Amino acid sequence: MPRSPPARLWESRWSRRRSCSARPGPHRSIMAGLNCGTPSLLAWPTLRAGLTGSLVIDDALAETAMVLLAEDGVAAGETGAAAAAALLALADEPEVRGRLGLDHESRVVLLCTEGATDPDGYQRVVGRAPDEVDAAAFSAAARRRGRRTG
Repeated sequence: MPRSPPARLWESRWSRRRSCSARPGPHRSIMAGLNCGTPSLLAWPTLRAGLTGSLVIDDALAETAMVLLAEDGVAAGETGAAAAAALLALADEPEVRGRLGLDHESRVVLLCTEGATDPDGYQRVVGRAPDEVDAAAFSAAARRRGRRTG
């Protein structure tokens, strides 16, 4: 089975090679913003030197993260949910959790780099339109502040 682009990047980072190998498309992933076969040749040496860890996540885990984020009022698209998916993957590995010191008291900052750029795909995954998630989050925030939302 051919490796996905993220897996190729991961393999290149942890190998002794100094370059990252390219993989021509098409690439199959719902995470379009992360779905590239060739990283920037200019940026790769800096990225490689600065990484202390990486992981590969699959589309199913990104979809799970989208649903969980929507439950918390965040309408994150597939790529935007990738950081949450990565945290879910790490949290599911007891040895890794222990090495990272992740427990029920941990505070983790996740960067969401994309909203719901594909509203139809978002609704298919989450079961609600992104506008509905945003509106529900806005209403909940307004109630917490004691204001009404017209």
